[in-house]
Formats: sequence, C-alpha cells, structure tokens
Amino acid sequence: MDYLMEGVYKWFVDKLKKNSETGYEYLMKYDHHSTHSFKFMAKVTLEAEGADYPEKKPYPASAINWLETRNFAPGWFNRTFSEMILELLAFDDKLGNVSWYCVKGGSKKIVDAMEKRLTTDPILKKNVTFHRSRRVVRVSYQKNTGRMSIHWKALSIAGSNGLKDDYTYVALTVSPQCMRLIDLTTCGLDYSQKSTILMLQPGPLIKVGIRFKNNWWGEDPHNITGGQSSTDRPVRNVVYPSYGGGESTTLIASYCWTKDAVNLGCWMHEGNPFDRKQLEDVILADLAAIHDLPVEFIRDQYIEMYPFDWTNNPNTLGAYALFGPGQFSTLLSNMSRPAAEGRLHFAGEAISTCHGWVAGAVDSADRVVEQITVPLSQQIRSLSSEPFSWPWEKPSTDPSRPGDPASADGRGPETQALHTMLSEEQAIKQLAISEDVQGKESLQREE
Repeated sequence: MDYLMEGVYKWFVDKLKKNSETGYEYLMKYDHHSTHSFKFMAKVTLEAEGADYPEKKPYPASAINWLETRNFAPGWFNRTFSEMILELLAFDDKLGNVSWYCVKGGSKKIVDAMEKRLTTDPILKKNVTFHRSRRVVRVSYQKNTGRMSIHWKALSIAGSNGLKDDYTYVALTVSPQCMRLIDLTTCGLDYSQKSTILMLQPGPLIKVGIRFKNNWWGEDPHNITGGQSSTDRPVRNVVYPSYGGGESTTLIASYCWTKDAVNLGCWMHEGNPFDRKQLEDVILADLAAIHDLPVEFIRDQYIEMYPFDWTNNPNTLGAYALFGPGQFSTLLSNMSRPAAEGRLHFAGEAISTCHGWVAGAVDSADRVVEQITVPLSQQIRSLSSEPFSWPWEKPSTDPSRPGDPASADGRGPETQALHTMLSEEQAIKQLAISEDVQGKESLQREE
C-alpha cells in the first residue's frame, strides 16, 4: 500500500521539502487534477528535471478504490490532487526530530491561557473585550468614516437585534460556509471573492466519544495504548487514548469523514432517542466485532455516549476545508486579500494551505496581521504604477473563462498566491490588488 501511494506523491513532497516556494509553484501545475484522475489517467505529463520521476503508469480503478477506502474514505480522492500532497507532507515522518507534547486537560487550556493573558495584562486588557454567545449577522463598512461595524444579536439579551460594535479593522475567522450567512453587502467584496465564498465547501466530519467502566482495550489480550483501528464497518476508525498512562476509560469509538460521516451523522440529531439508540447499537456491535469480544461484554462496560456532527452544527456548518480540483490555484488568493478598502480581512484554516490544522489558522492570522500592521499608505503609494512583477504565477486574462472575469490589464482577481504566509512585499501587493479590482468594480456599479 505504501509503495503504491509513494509512487504517486513522493516526487511532489520531496520538492516541497526542498523548497516550499518552488515546490508549491510546481504543484499548482497539477492542481486541476483530482487525486483520482491523476492516478487513473494513462498519461500525465510530468515536467521532471531529469529522469528522477518514475514512468507514470495508470492504476486500475480497483486499485484506486482500494487505496481510497483502505487509507481514507469513499470520495476522498475526489479532492484536488494538491490537497492530498499537502496533507501527506503534514504527516511525513522524515522531517527530522519532532517533539510531541500533551496538554493536560485538552487544547482548551491553551485558549484559556491566552484569554487570561489578554484580560489581565495591564496594557492589553484596556483594548480587549470578549463577547460570548453573540451571533454576528452583519458586518458593515462606512466609507465616509472608514470605520467597520459588527452587528450582532444574542438569544440571552432581549432586543439585541440592533446592537453593534465599531472597529477600525475586522478579521473574519469564521468558515466560508458560515460567512455566507453574514450580511457583507456594504463591504465591497469583488466578484471573485463572492464566488469563492459560494464555491468553497467543507468536508463532513463526525466523532463519537464513549465512556466505559474500564479501559478494556488496554487489558489482555489486546493491550492497546494509542493509535487507531480501521475497518470497513460503519464506525470506520477507532482512536485509542495515547496519554494518561492507560488510565482513561474514554474512547473515540468512531471517527468518520466524507460520506461515512454523513451516514452516521443522520442519527445524531438531539431530541430523537430512537435514532440515538440505533447509533449506540451499531457502534457497540462494531467495537465488539473489531476486538473479537462479545457484544454483551461491550454493552456491560458502556456508561455514556457523546456524538458530534460538525456538518449539522449551526456554529460550524461543516468541518475543515476540502478543496476541489483547481480551487487552490484559482480561489485561495481571492480570500487572501481584504475587502472594504483594506478594512475587512479573512482568516482561518480554510484560507490557508494547511487545511484542518491549527497551523493553517495561525498562518492565515500571521498574514492578516502583516497586512494590517505594515505602514500601508506609504508602501502602497511607493509601488510602481506599472503592472507588478508578480511573485506568483501570471494572472489569467482569458475572457472566455466562465465565472472568472479578468481585468483588462491582467491585474485581476485570478492572481495566484503561493503561500498564506506572505512576505511584507507580497502582503502589500495583495492589498493593492484588492484596491485595484474593487475600485474598478465600484466605479462600474456607480456608472
């Protein structure tokens, strides 16, 4: 299995490890492929330097299906080929010595510590306010004052529908699918940004935690600590606790994504005890079969179950980003630049090259901070009025390309960003792109 997978991705992963910038640029040449099409096609032209890359031979459909369902989940290979390569790079075990740490009490402890610092530091606490349980319904831009307003409402506060807070800059870190439910009418998003928010779709994901009386998987004859078991049964993946010296009696009894997550997610709606009981019965039966134990034993050990479905949660509307073919090279850069004349910025793991990881969210946050804090006005004015020497691949100027209108001078929204972690110069140029594109669209609307 590893040999078959490595035969497809090793060339690209090695290029990224050698030089992330040129490696990413090279990978984008194949971004139009899904993982399935790249493996299945009889001939894919690889612009290899020398003869290092082995001859590309097509895999039969049966082999591709086996790799997809055994390693991942049905439909996983429908994603863009670039997504798989970047994901495999994150899991690569040849990146040198890596130290692993466990945060006792969970990753929430990190967030709690950040909040404590922001609310107790003598300087920071003067400028930081946390608003909880408030749903943002509109973000507006007042062009005459250059100020941003966030309009929100809270179920716990009567008459909160008209409340708002004003800011100089706003960074939206919600997912694109949640962003669609926020009114951004006055923020001047250009056509490509609106299309990107519409087109980017998240992947389904579910987890089911179960607490047992004992950690029976850590006892004879299994003696399991850490790792996971995979199966073709509905639970698909069982994840064992790898910390706490084997004392934890809580198990991630099911971890599913794509269609597998949709199937079990249908039984996770609160207030439907019949479906919840079906979910419980299926999972306990699968655990018994996987570990070759009587289902009566598993049921006797059972205490309680906590399922969570990211797709049907109103605060997430899906899990992490899953880009389709061509979306890295055509959509990512649209959200890597601001709207509202540089006042509204977009961040989050979906607007990065590291989907599904905190690292992607941090990368995008660094980009936004870079775009806000550099001396914008002076540097933008100092940029040449001539077309930029793009640090990314050249923008598309094909007027026949559906859904992607290019600006007349080629400085259009199709410009490709190599990284979400931009240099100072690149961050400023992204701001200038938005100023150029959105300014022209604003003039067209006024005319």
